[in-house]
Amino acid sequence: MEKVKTLIVEDEIFVAKDLQMHLEQMGYAVASMVPSGEQAIQEIENEIPDLVLMDIVLQEGMDGIEAAEIIHSRFDIPVIFLTAHEDKAIFERAKKAEPFGYVTKPFQEKDLHRVIEIALLRYKAEQKRKMLAQKQRKELSESLEKHIIKYTYLEEKYHKLIETTNDAIFIADVKTGIILYTNKRAEELMDMPAEKIVGMHQKQLHPADKAEKYKKLFSDHIRRGEAISEEVFVCRKDGHCIPVEISASVIEWDGKKVIQGIFRDITERVKSKEILQEQKESLEQKNIALSEVLGQIAVEKQQIKDNVIANAENLLLPTIQKLGLTGESRQHAQLLRKNLEELTSSFGTRLADKRSKLTSREIEICNMIKNGLTSKEMAELLNTALLTVEKHRSNIRNKLGIANKKISLSSILREL
Repeated sequence: MEKVKTLIVEDEIFVAKDLQMHLEQMGYAVASMVPSGEQAIQEIENEIPDLVLMDIVLQEGMDGIEAAEIIHSRFDIPVIFLTAHEDKAIFERAKKAEPFGYVTKPFQEKDLHRVIEIALLRYKAEQKRKMLAQKQRKELSESLEKHIIKYTYLEEKYHKLIETTNDAIFIADVKTGIILYTNKRAEELMDMPAEKIVGMHQKQLHPADKAEKYKKLFSDHIRRGEAISEEVFVCRKDGHCIPVEISASVIEWDGKKVIQGIFRDITERVKSKEILQEQKESLEQKNIALSEVLGQIAVEKQQIKDNVIANAENLLLPTIQKLGLTGESRQHAQLLRKNLEELTSSFGTRLADKRSKLTSREIEICNMIKNGLTSKEMAELLNTALLTVEKHRSNIRNKLGIANKKISLSSILREL
């Protein structure tokens, strides 16, 4: 293990020699012996020792205290003071030089050894603390630098974002409500420069008759820690008020809490809503008018139907009854009468409404069946073959969904 190198600063040669002997007996190495503070500093500049034993009272130049202060500040080497004086004033001065030990002459070797060992241990511990503190300062500095870079990046990114957004942004103090910052879009929205807006109270952005209402609304949200989303009005420089959708919340800005308000012009949206409302009201009016027209048509339709039925019953049927026809003509007349009666009872309409999609000839045969004519009689009246009438009957049963069922076709038709 390398020996501790010691520099002795002592202007009495015999005392210096005695110190050298004691140090070497204790296992230390003496690097050099000098009689003055100036020479001590010069010696240290040439070769740095591990420890300095410094006499306080030196005959030439600076005293030991001055030299120790310079050594401590320039080289950071532990210094132990040696003195034959116990003057209180000297001791107070010596303390300010922050020595690592203090030995009074004459001294005992064991006392000197103890002071040196304690000084070296203290110096070693202090160096460790300094190294640890330096490491911590370095790490802190690097971390701080990273945070500064990150913060600067985020700040620039945020600033770029709010300056390029299509929405107007206002930053206001939470407590006072004074506007601290606006972006370019806010200047366009308000039609005034930022320096005019900054310094205004946020309630000055709104119509005078609504400002207090908005202020209370926003204050309630902020007090509860809630974000705000409302439709309000803001007034431009010319006094014209426009509708905006505002989203506001409390954020950290430049180290303090502020209100960030994002204003979006919704003039076009409001106009579209008004147009849609007008169209809705117009459509409702048209629907009412259409309902009235349809109601009137239904009344007129019923009147026409009633007139047809009345005319058929009052004019045609009595005339047919008075004809007094015989034979085949009589059968045709009776069939015509029955058809007129069916017309007035809307049988033909109900039959035509069926999903069966009957042909006109099949509807004619249905009327004959309902009036009790046989297939033969129908063939004679229609001047067609009996087989053709039977085929029509079969088709009618299929279309009415009663084929292969033991159900009377005439009874089904009478129920219609």
